[in-house]
Amino acid sequence: PGKIAFTEIESDLGRQTIGLLTGGQRTYSLIRICGRSSRRREQAMTTAEKVRAAVDGLTIPQLLQRNAQEHPDKPALTSGIGPTATTLSWQQLRNEVAALTQGLRSVGLDKGDRMLIMMSKRPEHWIVDLAATHLGALPCTVYDTLSTSQIRHIAEHSNATVVVLEGIEQFKR
Repeated sequence: PGKIAFTEIESDLGRQTIGLLTGGQRTYSLIRICGRSSRRREQAMTTAEKVRAAVDGLTIPQLLQRNAQEHPDKPALTSGIGPTATTLSWQQLRNEVAALTQGLRSVGLDKGDRMLIMMSKRPEHWIVDLAATHLGALPCTVYDTLSTSQIRHIAEHSNATVVVLEGIEQFKR
């Protein structure tokens, strides 16, 4: 199964959040490249080795725990832009995920179970996804842009034991 991990590193380009996606035999580096110059692109690509070294062998739950311990007050997840933006620190995010993990476990979600998530772009979507990952469940996002018949098809064929919805509008669909 694939794993994705994010970490912050310091490079010639400044402090950046970089991710690694591991699937099967391959590892893909997800690097935000600022600017279009090939020099900057090359500099950013050299950071992939630093990321690999920082996250090697760690699962998503382990990375979240590590970041909560090492960077408890640093920003982890921001919603919104400007003065109305809200940010969760790594410790706050870890606490939210831990609480929701227990809630999902209490409704019967377990390792290997499938779960559907139907939410808009909001922090709760990330938290639900991370909580399912902590349990070893398989979260699947159902996008709001899908038609009702497409949503029904996914729901009927997903074998999901739990569905997490943003609200009543998603339930009606």
